[in-house]
This record gives sequence, C-alpha cells and structure tokens, in this order.
Amino acid sequence: MEMKVWKGLSQAINPEHIHRQVAFELLPKFEAADGEKVRAINFVSDIVLGPLPINSKSIVIDVKGMLTPDFLLKRKMFLWRYRLPLYLASGSLTSGKRKSNKRPKGGVKLSVEALVDLYRKNWGR
Repeated sequence: MEMKVWKGLSQAINPEHIHRQVAFELLPKFEAADGEKVRAINFVSDIVLGPLPINSKSIVIDVKGMLTPDFLLKRKMFLWRYRLPLYLASGSLTSGKRKSNKRPKGGVKLSVEALVDLYRKNWGR
C-alpha cells in the first residue's frame, strides 16, 4: 500500500520533494538512575512531502492498514514533540466518502488526491 501511495504522489509532485522513511526522534537515549542504558524511541514516517529540513509546511505521512497501540502512542509523542500534523494515507487514489462525522482515533485517512492538494496548498507547486 505504501508503494501505491508513493507512486501516486510521485506522478504529481516534484520527486525532490518526496522523502521516504524519514526518522524522527521522539525520546533521546539516556541512562537511568540505576545505570541502565535506555534506547531512544524513534518514529519513522513513510513519506514526507516538501524540501528538507523539516519545517512547519512539511507534510508528514504514514500509510496504515491498521492502527496499532504502538503507532497510536508514537503518534501522540510525535504530535507533542514536533507540533506538526501527522497525516494517514489510504491506498485510494481519489477521495472517498466518510460514513461518520466523528474523527477517527488515529486521524483521518487521506487519499493521494487529497495529499497532492494539501502539498500544493502548502508549497504552491
């Protein structure tokens, strides 16, 4: 599904502005009081749209078939640390109708078409 989204985006957006597997540090590594070394916690987004480095116009996308508890926790940490929206992408190329007005727990899944529109709104290209 990720490849389908990437291919759809790459047909409409400058390839220099499409970045795959961008890592975001959510919690740095540290040493606990008892001397235990604790690894960093990272979130790796599937796609980031816009030029690097990441800024307030960057569009961070994750392609999800199912929302796991691990993803939901990392999503909250990402939203708090980076103050950027985290968009979920569906494999659909065009927008579909939502059955409910209630916002899903992990965010709204956007089609490739909607992501291209969002990119053009942010970057005007």
